[in-house]
Amino acid sequence: MDYNIDDIHAPSPPAQREMDELDLSKAKKKMDTSGSAISKMTVEERKKALDDLPPLKIDSAYQKKEEPVYVPEMTYAQHKSKHYKSPEEKKEIIKKICGFFGVVLVIYAAIFAYTKYINGVFIKETSEKLVTLPSSLSLTGNFDTTVSESDKTANGLSLNLADTDSDGLSDAYELSTRCSDPTKKDTDGDGIYDGLEVATGLDPNNANSDGTRDKERVFELDYSYDNIDCHTNFHISGVAKIHDIQISPYKSNMANYPGVVSTPYEIYNSADAREFTLTFSGIKNVSTENIAIYRMDFGSDEYEEVDGAEISGTTASVNVKKDGIYFLGDKSLIGEDHIVNVFFLIDNSGSMYPAEMCDGSEENDVDFKRIDLVNNIIDELGGGVNFGAAKFTLNYTLLSPVTDREERVKNAIETIETTTENFNGTEIGGSLNKATEEFDDNPLNRNYIILITDGMSTNPGTRSEVLAIENCLENNITVFTIGLGKQITPTYLVEIAEKTNGMYFAASNAEGLDIIYEKINTLITESRISALDDDGSGMYVLADTGYEHKEDCIDFNIPTTSNLYGSPIGSAQVNKLYYSGTLPFTAEGYTSDSGKVNGYDITEHEFFTDTRQNLVDLKLDCVKQYENYRNLENKWSFTKIRDDTLLYTADTRDFVTSNKWTIETAEYTGKEFERDGFTEFIQAITFQKISQFRYYEIAAIDAQSLSSYDKPIIEMLMYYDARHQSENGEIYSFGANGDKAFELLTTELSNGKPSVVTTGDTVYNATRLLRKTNNPNSYVLEAYDVSGNGDIVKIHIDKIFLRDDMAQTTTQYSVKIGSDDVPLYIID
Repeated sequence: MDYNIDDIHAPSPPAQREMDELDLSKAKKKMDTSGSAISKMTVEERKKALDDLPPLKIDSAYQKKEEPVYVPEMTYAQHKSKHYKSPEEKKEIIKKICGFFGVVLVIYAAIFAYTKYINGVFIKETSEKLVTLPSSLSLTGNFDTTVSESDKTANGLSLNLADTDSDGLSDAYELSTRCSDPTKKDTDGDGIYDGLEVATGLDPNNANSDGTRDKERVFELDYSYDNIDCHTNFHISGVAKIHDIQISPYKSNMANYPGVVSTPYEIYNSADAREFTLTFSGIKNVSTENIAIYRMDFGSDEYEEVDGAEISGTTASVNVKKDGIYFLGDKSLIGEDHIVNVFFLIDNSGSMYPAEMCDGSEENDVDFKRIDLVNNIIDELGGGVNFGAAKFTLNYTLLSPVTDREERVKNAIETIETTTENFNGTEIGGSLNKATEEFDDNPLNRNYIILITDGMSTNPGTRSEVLAIENCLENNITVFTIGLGKQITPTYLVEIAEKTNGMYFAASNAEGLDIIYEKINTLITESRISALDDDGSGMYVLADTGYEHKEDCIDFNIPTTSNLYGSPIGSAQVNKLYYSGTLPFTAEGYTSDSGKVNGYDITEHEFFTDTRQNLVDLKLDCVKQYENYRNLENKWSFTKIRDDTLLYTADTRDFVTSNKWTIETAEYTGKEFERDGFTEFIQAITFQKISQFRYYEIAAIDAQSLSSYDKPIIEMLMYYDARHQSENGEIYSFGANGDKAFELLTTELSNGKPSVVTTGDTVYNATRLLRKTNNPNSYVLEAYDVSGNGDIVKIHIDKIFLRDDMAQTTTQYSVKIGSDDVPLYIID
């Protein structure tokens, strides 16, 4: 290839191009003078000559002062090698380009996978929430009816609490009197909360109400109680905080222990007193030399005589120096070995037997589990305890007198299975009265009667019942009552137990007796049933329904066209009523706040004609179908939102319609997809963007289209789910209606009814109420979660006294689940 001299140049800036051309012209002229020599060169020699040319230089004379001169410093060969790539170099470049795009593809694939993962987590969690139906109960209203909702809101006050700042004065009182700030517990900052200042006549806005500093003012208080064998008085003096000292009767069967003369009293916050005197006067049935005052620590059954007691005739007094449980005792009996006597009083009426033996029997214990209960208690308590037994229908029959011969008692009780019975009624009061006569009058006796029955007395309200309770109290007899079956009315049995310092236990069926014997054994040996809270602090049982949620509950919740959120409240109500034997088999419709609600009729339903069955065994076809629906994967198209609505996939839609359900639209109240700019960007470039939605499609069952077996059950659940919104039901807030709420709770639990309580988004059946051992105002409510996973949760409830009117102190309750403050309501 020939090279033209015009091609020999290096790139140059425009300002230097003129000088480059001048330099090339000189070189060309020089070569022309040597033309003959060049013409004789071969092609290769010409190429070599060109390659050997030195870099062109530009004389400084041609430089322009105002511009820098560009001086090429490379040969033509160098220039060529720089700007023209060899095939090998081109391959390397292509290889690098391919590598670059490969890395880009790998990164994109990783971004795609990551986006799919975070989307998948959100879709899974959201899908689970969409099929885990929340409570249908709307609790956004103002439960404190003494203050309008507008006034509450304007003053920054709680709609759920009567006393927002928990200072002992209601919001209504503080707003109406303007005596203190309803949002501050101690308005004047003197260390005395506002309610206590008002109660003691002080000014909550002034730390120096009348010339004396409020926290130095001295007050005096007196409390009196009457007991069977003495009168009890507490005299207290000290600063305002002595009004927080609490004195209350100690509830346990210890009151029937030999040597315990007075009711035991719990005393709390005694350190706030400058002077605290406990006096027992008018003491009966104890000689002066044997009179003593005793004290126990909380949570202990061990007691000791209090030093420094002053005894004079029939009066004894002592200075209270520390908290604890105090009682008047007889030294001649305290500390001596007690004789424990347990007498079994067993209902043997026709309702315990098979229907073929007694027409119309509820068949509450055809397997004679009551006999197993007796044998278990005998075996558990073992030696050192005397036992006796009797059975009753309308007549009382002694099976075995009180004796230390355990096998004799067992054999006598087992004759119940083989002896022909006269089914002529149920006489509880008269039989109990006769049972009290089976104990001797040894003052060291600790006597217990365990009454097992499945019904109301044939002749309730007779003098024999009153006489029986009086005899129990006079002879230190504690009665434990056990209600067996679902058709029992427990009020009668609860009264007998509570008046004799005992406890009532409910067993919905004979299998429930297996749990009760352990509780009774504990009460006999330790006086109370104790437990530990999660933080290790002591508690004791106040009321126990015996409700076993794994056996006796409706464990499903399905949406209907009437209520897209299912019927968790209805389920909890049916659980309570069925377990306690108070479920009506028919009910008329009513009008609720949400509209008309149909009645129900389960009179002919085959499941409920046998009241021995557990609700967990109730199986419905519609529930099975709904479970199949819940198990479907990819139910919603999360990347395709239309009109703010999350839509079903085609497969889900086909499944729903094939089961003759309807597709409704519900409001989504859950968490939105959380994303920053980066997340939104990677969703966009991977075409996996999830749009926000306000509504979602939900499958709902039309009760009217269900089978004859399923329909009345669903109608019953719907009936009880909305009843609190009508004149047929009530709902109370523990924060705003504390007295009514707590009274209903304790009454129902004591009667063996698992109360229906809710936080507004979760519904529970309460099973057991406990009290903190060292704090009379702190409770723990154990409850079964009906709404979701079926766990037992602990609800901590603390009592707060309201002192608007010292003549009638009211209460509110603050509630926690875990570390979260929550509202709590009870539904009647």
